[in-house]
Amino acid sequence: MSTSLPNIIACIVVYNDIKLLPDCLKSLERADRIIIVDGAYKEYPHEKPYSTDGTIELIKKLARNDKRIDLIECKKAWKDEIEKRNACFQGTKGDWYLIIDSDEVLGGKTVEQTGITPLRQFLETSDADCVEMPIYSPFEGGYDRAPRVFRHRDNISYRYTHYLIFYGEELWKTHPIDVFDGSTLWHMPHVRSKDRKEKMTEYGKKLTISELDTLEGLIKHATDHELDKDSTDHLDKLRVRHRDWMEKRGWLS
Repeated sequence: MSTSLPNIIACIVVYNDIKLLPDCLKSLERADRIIIVDGAYKEYPHEKPYSTDGTIELIKKLARNDKRIDLIECKKAWKDEIEKRNACFQGTKGDWYLIIDSDEVLGGKTVEQTGITPLRQFLETSDADCVEMPIYSPFEGGYDRAPRVFRHRDNISYRYTHYLIFYGEELWKTHPIDVFDGSTLWHMPHVRSKDRKEKMTEYGKKLTISELDTLEGLIKHATDHELDKDSTDHLDKLRVRHRDWMEKRGWLS
């Protein structure tokens, strides 16, 4: 692989994901580095703060033969998902971060196609700091698009909630953005179980309600502290999108 091509660090958070992780990792065979953060966080129901289903043992076994893989373990539960996800950024060096969950597979136009190679070629000429890409979810009824690739900066971090990335005090949305449709994140493509889908739908409902509450608080914070208009407008659009999404499913009382 040419050293002139951009370096991609894949960031994954896991907790008892031994059934999901192998497919995710297989789709990242061409990533330059893979950082996996294990552990529960205090808000998430758990018996132990660390994985107990063999996830840790699997990662360590793979890491012995694959020096790209780094495991970050925990001895006590993370404060929240923000702290857990930010652990991926600590002390890392690279050109780009790819945020991917353990229940996702990075592919091309189909699940079977490779996703890293076309993404790397796209990033080679990108002047943006953030890249949005397609996500396909059977639970969402099709395709969506989300920012999942971020240029490395020393001051990058999640703040307020697990899907808002900042560079210092600046929300990612205020930085240059590219859109790349050559790769797709396939959410749980291997799941066919009706029971599993029902459980995921119920979890999604609870998560979305929680996120809406968080957004309401963030918008109040942004208004009270006179944050820049672009950041405030983006938060407001997220709130509207969340409410519309929930109303379609009859989740708002």
